[in-house]
Amino acid sequence: MSCDSGSDEDKEDKPKFKKYRPVVGKVQPIIEEDMVFKNRAQCVEAIRQHAILNGKAITFEKNDTDRVRTHCVAPCPWKILASSITKEDRITLQVKTSNLNHKHCGWVWTNKLLNSSWLARTYFKEFKIKPSWPVTEIVEQVMGDFNVKISVVMAYNARKKAIKKMEGSYVEQYGKLWDYCGEMGLINAIMNLLPCVEHRHCVRHLHSNMKRARHIGQAVKERLWSLARATYMGRFKSIMEEFKKEDDAAFKWLAKHEAHHWSRSHFSEAPKCDMLLNNLCIPCAHALAVFRESRKKVEGIVHHYYQKQTYINTYKHVMYPMNGMDMWEKTDKPPIQPPHYARKSGRPKKCRRREVDEPPPAEDGTKKMKRHLKKLRCRRCGGKGHNVRTCPSGLEAPRSKEKQCSQVITQPTFSQPSQPTPIVTRAPKALARRGGAAPRGGAP
Repeated sequence: MSCDSGSDEDKEDKPKFKKYRPVVGKVQPIIEEDMVFKNRAQCVEAIRQHAILNGKAITFEKNDTDRVRTHCVAPCPWKILASSITKEDRITLQVKTSNLNHKHCGWVWTNKLLNSSWLARTYFKEFKIKPSWPVTEIVEQVMGDFNVKISVVMAYNARKKAIKKMEGSYVEQYGKLWDYCGEMGLINAIMNLLPCVEHRHCVRHLHSNMKRARHIGQAVKERLWSLARATYMGRFKSIMEEFKKEDDAAFKWLAKHEAHHWSRSHFSEAPKCDMLLNNLCIPCAHALAVFRESRKKVEGIVHHYYQKQTYINTYKHVMYPMNGMDMWEKTDKPPIQPPHYARKSGRPKKCRRREVDEPPPAEDGTKKMKRHLKKLRCRRCGGKGHNVRTCPSGLEAPRSKEKQCSQVITQPTFSQPSQPTPIVTRAPKALARRGGAAPRGGAP
């Protein structure tokens, strides 16, 4: 039986001000007056997204931990001032002064706020599909999507960062070798469930106690709810490590409270309820209700693919899957260090070295043997080992049948002989004045 708990966080007291919802890609960010950002980084990314999508030359006057002041190029009146929401909470920022209307500012084709990290996040799915996406096509894609011109170097760095995020660091992969060995040696067994009663804490009241202990802020609240919603140990430990780096004091306070009281990752499987608040658990509607109303047997309605015997035949060969890296049990052994890597000069090779007798790969997928593996035959003298160009004999190479057939044969044309053109001479001007005439038919 499953439970429809809904959104646990939405059942808390609604905040007085709107919270910013992060967006990625071509989605316009919604920035309003009195809006709340969980930290400075989120506020800066929202302004960056607005500047890139709208083609505005926005600059930052102040970019501190508890204050962000930015404005558009003059004479545009657009500006934003976000500072700490309270004196106690110096991390959460709120828009205090703003003018969100752009006037007298044109479109900029080279935006300084657009960097390789933003491109790597925006086109992460495209880089995942095409890891070898040419940088020239990346530049054209960005120009077509955002009307912004970027350099080839920026496109290359964006692709490099996206690939690194997908593949991970080789140092971290070497450090998980011991955990991998431990995971391969785990024995898959089913534990017997014993009925028991658990005592759980309401996460909303737990957050209220954190605020009373002076651990406040939007970032702390989101971390707490992420830890409460974690469904396995690996995810819980990963968020706790991030929480420790972000706020060590709040981490120590939360570590004193046992996680099996408030986190789903530590809940027992005996009670079929994973509620995080002090509310009633209402069962969901199942397909059995439909069968009950129709008064028909289940075997006659369900397809035979969903019958027990079909399921047994499909999975009669047991294949034990392997858990993901975040679910591996960590060992106490020191991490294995990777070998020393020295970057060589020049462009790194993407293709492997092929053997001498191995044909090179073709772009269209066809296999073409190397020329030195075939025996050449001369069409001029008929000898082997050379061709017409290097033939030592002075014989004329015979034409192939294809060339002979493809030659166009033209019929000769006959024309009538042309008549000779008579030569006509004119009399000099002096002779014409005297009344004389020049003789016809040629020279005198």
